[in-house]
Amino acid sequence: MRRSTGIVIAADRPKSMDVPITTGASQRRRILAHLLLGVTALLAGGALLTTVAPRTYAADDPAVAIGASTTSGQAPFEVHFTGSSSDMPSAWTWDFGDGTTGSSPDPNHWYTSAGTFTVQLTVSYADHPDVVVTKTDLVLAAAPPPPPAPLVPPGAAIRVSGLAIVVGRPVVFADTSTGGPTSWAWRFGDGTSSNLAQPTHTYAVAGMYTVTLLARGNGGADMAIKQVTVLDSWTGGAQLYEDGIFSKQATLRWCVPASTQMMRNLVAGEQDHSAATQRAYFNYGRAHNGYRTPASDGIDPAGWQAMLRRYVDPGYRIVSAGSYTAAVRAAARAIRITGRPVGVFVGYGHHVWVMSGFTATADPAVTDAFTVTSVNVEGPLWNRASVNGFDPVPNVRLSIARFRYFLTPYRDRYEPHGWRNRYVIVVP
Repeated sequence: MRRSTGIVIAADRPKSMDVPITTGASQRRRILAHLLLGVTALLAGGALLTTVAPRTYAADDPAVAIGASTTSGQAPFEVHFTGSSSDMPSAWTWDFGDGTTGSSPDPNHWYTSAGTFTVQLTVSYADHPDVVVTKTDLVLAAAPPPPPAPLVPPGAAIRVSGLAIVVGRPVVFADTSTGGPTSWAWRFGDGTSSNLAQPTHTYAVAGMYTVTLLARGNGGADMAIKQVTVLDSWTGGAQLYEDGIFSKQATLRWCVPASTQMMRNLVAGEQDHSAATQRAYFNYGRAHNGYRTPASDGIDPAGWQAMLRRYVDPGYRIVSAGSYTAAVRAAARAIRITGRPVGVFVGYGHHVWVMSGFTATADPAVTDAFTVTSVNVEGPLWNRASVNGFDPVPNVRLSIARFRYFLTPYRDRYEPHGWRNRYVIVVP
């Protein structure tokens, strides 16, 4: 009897694999087939276990990103940055590109200067290397606006058009204020006003008026005041002479002091004819002569100018004309515009007269197209017996042709000055 071969199967084997312990050859073949099926199943199970088992990988970088509330503006402007990370960081480090840094995950930052700025965020971790994110040219800051111009209050100023103001003729008052005024308040002194920058005004009555301008601007306000003289309407000439103003020179050398005395009498409404006044005037004029000359030469144009400025009107000045016509025109215009008499050197500069009136073809106050036709003069030697005849009667009217005989070029051998061979007058 042959010994049988048996296979011991684990207790939890599948029932389909149960076989008798003792088998024949056919049964052994079936048992082997079942064992092969079991081994195949076990191998298949092992492969499945290997597939689902966890494997070990290299750690991935955390996802880091930069956000900004805005990326452009005019400096100075503020940007709110936000940083994000897929893992929990231990630190945040910002470089805003303008030399400043931050350590908050969501900082606010001001860009104060113009430029293009690259922003960089470095995120640190406890168990991972730092992660760096760079945004090139992220922020564009435009140049800040220029500082506003300082507010400057206007400096009010008035300019009057034309040579003079005449009754019935429109005159333009121009604002020449500095500081850029934006509003104007004019008062013309005759009860009228205007809010224009350059108003036109016509006066109805001759006289002196006070014109005021209140100029206002962003920086404040300022006032200008100007005294204006309104002339009578043109009547063909001007006559200033009044009875009682004539003065005869006390000595043969005092023609300039006596003429000054007449001019002061006319302007100031006086009737002073004293020799004492003439002596004071003479001493003052000699002290202010332009050149050192013998006492017999008396007073030169510079001395007379100083005398008239001191005792009559500070506006007097020397006019040295190259022609007779130019001198007469300058004298007529000065009389018409100022209402003041003119001093003239006659007899080649050895004597002086007062010119107190004239006639002309047009008004010298408003036009250059005029011709003087006659003059009125006073000579301080009139009525002195020793020299009577050279100086005519006071307020005589001379034709232009006749006046040329007296108003001659200035000549003085002691004075090498610019007056020589020129027509010299002293005008207000």
